[in-house]
Amino acid sequence: MVRIYLPSDKARQSWSNEIYTIEKVFKPQKSYSVYEYKLKQFPERFKEEELLKVDGNPQNTIMNVEKWSISKLIKPVIEDNVIKYEVKWKNHRKTTLEPRDVLLQDVPKIRNKKTGDKSWRFHKK
Repeated sequence: MVRIYLPSDKARQSWSNEIYTIEKVFKPQKSYSVYEYKLKQFPERFKEEELLKVDGNPQNTIMNVEKWSISKLIKPVIEDNVIKYEVKWKNHRKTTLEPRDVLLQDVPKIRNKKTGDKSWRFHKK
């Protein structure tokens, strides 16, 4: 099992989140050539320096975290004595109620935009 090298502009090496299985190993035809590896999901071959070996069940699995971006804050709401905001998310139709404290922690830039606005009226649910 291996990860694929992903070139980047940064100085550090970065490897793919996915883990792939080597399908076939190609021995060098000439003495100055290198081994090449064929992965199941790719038609091209990879050289050894382009792959990172992963032993057994990898403990350092990389989770893909789904990122959500706020389109806009619809309105403030007080629910169970907790200040919440109805949030419209980019690329999603439904809105959600998010606690004010969580929004301030996750999105600090939001503090000056909407939460300081005195004209907002709170709605009780």
